[in-house]
Amino acid sequence: MYLESELAILIPTKGRPHKIKNLLESMVSQVKQPGVLIIIDSGGESKNVVSKYLDKLNIIYRDTDITGQIAQRNHGLELVGEKFLLVAYIDDDIVFESDAIERMINCWNLKEKETAGIGFTITNNPEYRNSLFHRVSGMGSDQPGAILNSGYNVPVSANNQSVKTSWLCGGATVWRAKIIKEFSHLAIKSKWAICEDIIFSYPVSKKYPMYVCKQARVFHDDIPIEQYFNFKNIYRGKNTVLWRMYFVSLHKELSLASFYWMSVCQIGYRTALGILTLKPNSIIFSTGQLIGLLRGLVILMSGRSLFDIINE
Repeated sequence: MYLESELAILIPTKGRPHKIKNLLESMVSQVKQPGVLIIIDSGGESKNVVSKYLDKLNIIYRDTDITGQIAQRNHGLELVGEKFLLVAYIDDDIVFESDAIERMINCWNLKEKETAGIGFTITNNPEYRNSLFHRVSGMGSDQPGAILNSGYNVPVSANNQSVKTSWLCGGATVWRAKIIKEFSHLAIKSKWAICEDIIFSYPVSKKYPMYVCKQARVFHDDIPIEQYFNFKNIYRGKNTVLWRMYFVSLHKELSLASFYWMSVCQIGYRTALGILTLKPNSIIFSTGQLIGLLRGLVILMSGRSLFDIINE
């Protein structure tokens, strides 16, 4: 039986004290409190916010010059004691429902002992629909949480039942501590590590069961990509393609040909959508995708590693 006190929560953050405040407020309101919250702050901008919660929550705070979400998590793991049997990777823009921790622990105690990880249900994720376009482009499946031949990770919507899955969200998941030690998380340096979650969790799913718990619910307090009216979307579109291409190249059972077809379909769809709806950000994003696809093809044809491109 797992206890709430055996759960350590790792939270990497940089330059978003307002997000940390919302997260900590939701943690104070929990019916059952976790054992410890470990906040790894690159730049120290959340220090004043965190200080206001030290008498309400068990917090370990570290101001560090380490950058990159994965590197910050790995640094935080060094502070997790042996008594913590479960470790949660939580993004700084996650807000918990008041019974989320209690329901997560209950879920762990109902699953088989070899379970590797269980994800929270993100209530505001868009509902996945297995449309004709999804099926034609290599993104269609009736199985929530599947990894398809194209490398597409089928979402788990809030209306799904608790399901067994082949991937878990990188910023809203609780892992068995021994799993994190068995499967090292390579610290790829990037401003936007878009596919780090499937790169880490998919190999785990080949050996151990993983689930998303419908009853343990959180809100993702993020700004949708479409609201960024600037050329950051070129970078994001490029990374979306290159990271997933790298992921597909790691697994022989996945298909680069299917990935290319899916990417071409996505680029065409986003471009047409941007033109028809007068949303330039869709066109900017798809332009980044096209740049990434072409660059990735050149890298693979030259025999070089995609890792060198995504590791900034």
